Amino acid sequence: MKLKTKMLIILPYVFLCLCSFTNNPGSIYVEWHSFTNYISIDKNGNRSEEKSGAGHSFVVFKNNTRKNMNIGYKTIYPSGYLSVGLWNGVSAGSSSSGSNSSSGSSNASSVSHSGVYYDLERYYYTRFENMRNDVYATCTLTSDEKLKKLTDLLKNKNDTYNLAFYNCANLSTHIWNIINDTNYYGFIESPTSNREQIMKQNPYYIGNNSLTSATNFQYYDNGKGTLISCTLHY
Repeated sequence: MKLKTKMLIILPYVFLCLCSFTNNPGSIYVEWHSFTNYISIDKNGNRSEEKSGAGHSFVVFKNNTRKNMNIGYKTIYPSGYLSVGLWNGVSAGSSSSGSNSSSGSSNASSVSHSGVYYDLERYYYTRFENMRNDVYATCTLTSDEKLKKLTDLLKNKNDTYNLAFYNCANLSTHIWNIINDTNYYGFIESPTSNREQIMKQNPYYIGNNSLTSATNFQYYDNGKGTLISCTLHY
């Protein structure tokens, strides 16, 4: 699958405050996802045969509070969704598209960032692939202390990816452990081991491509000190 990438640099945000659960009724709803089979979708919307591969593990958040909440380098608005996952870059085709703007922009045929991505799952798995055997477990986040630990984790692992020692399954397990005070770690973390652990939760759910879609996805560029927003095209 050949993709070309359009990237828009978002200027640094100025946050007046870091919103918390204090005097802010509600919680952040959390889903821990993992799958190993998928179906590719071509540019005409046609599906190919089911494929088995390494799969992917990630976490989805929904803000059920009344105020904006910050997770990592992203802000979730009330009733808004956010997916978080670890990726070893996003491959694309040899051509590129995009336009210059006063806010700054860049064109590229691939995204080389290895580390944390925001909303890439909600963007990618509603356009280019369907998760075939996705399962997920749920919980809620209501603690300011755990929210801070989660944000610190995502910022600390922003540029981290290692297939053997810290991959998508490691990050999603790490997030789940922080929120639930658990210690789910296998000898080698993988989407397969995550999927097995999720299916031990009571209850767990079958995903059936239940993700809400996103219009773009982002990663944080430490060098530029800003989020970079991307879209993908065949």
